[in-house]
Amino acid sequence: MSIDEAVGQSRGLAHFAGRTRALYGTRSSCHMAEVRACIISPRANLRASARGHPGLVDELREDADVGALWDNGGMSATLNEILDDLEDAGQLRDEDALYEAFVSWAEGTGRPLYPHQEEALVEILAGNHVIAATPTGSGKSMIALAAHFTSMAHGGRSYYTAPLKALVSEKFFDLVSLFGADNVGMVTGDVSLNADAPIICCTAEILANQSLREGPTLDADMIVMDEFHFYGDRQRGWAWQVPLLELRT
Repeated sequence: MSIDEAVGQSRGLAHFAGRTRALYGTRSSCHMAEVRACIISPRANLRASARGHPGLVDELREDADVGALWDNGGMSATLNEILDDLEDAGQLRDEDALYEAFVSWAEGTGRPLYPHQEEALVEILAGNHVIAATPTGSGKSMIALAAHFTSMAHGGRSYYTAPLKALVSEKFFDLVSLFGADNVGMVTGDVSLNADAPIICCTAEILANQSLREGPTLDADMIVMDEFHFYGDRQRGWAWQVPLLELRT
């Protein structure tokens, strides 16, 4: 099935914003890329340093079994291997190939995509913003994986943000098991690990502060913002608001 066919068949719950016109600053190894935001929240109604741990990345690399299950849900393949296969075939820029690869991977793990997940994947591949305002347990993490997968395929850099260090740490280990230890980093107020990786897990305040410092030149082409209902929080909402305001030109 092509992306155009999937668009016609998908009737999901995800809501999509208009195509962004913003451009990010260049990376040393890639061209200008469009900024995209993947916003996920469990609420259907959206209202408004310990650095350089020696050997830890090596330990993670050794411990990450390529057949390890992800999220206790039967996800036994690694997206990193799929990306390697697509690179060997020269298909990293082929949206239809990326779509088919991710859908097939999900089916192979026993978690075929729900219609709203499939629709979100289509929109992410098309370069659009995605807002997933669906209930807890509806598979928003799969949409986030699609965003990281697409960013890596395009040679970009993606961020995952959450309000709590515990959530950031949990997601870090999940992503290491799927994309490999070399490709995932974590930055919190206490830890900076593999901070130059193409996928970064960090607290919302870390990304907000980076956005204030670097603005549109921040090295990123995809932002996954978890728990987006914090946007309206009087104390912490600024950390979700600032990246949306600053990471554009």
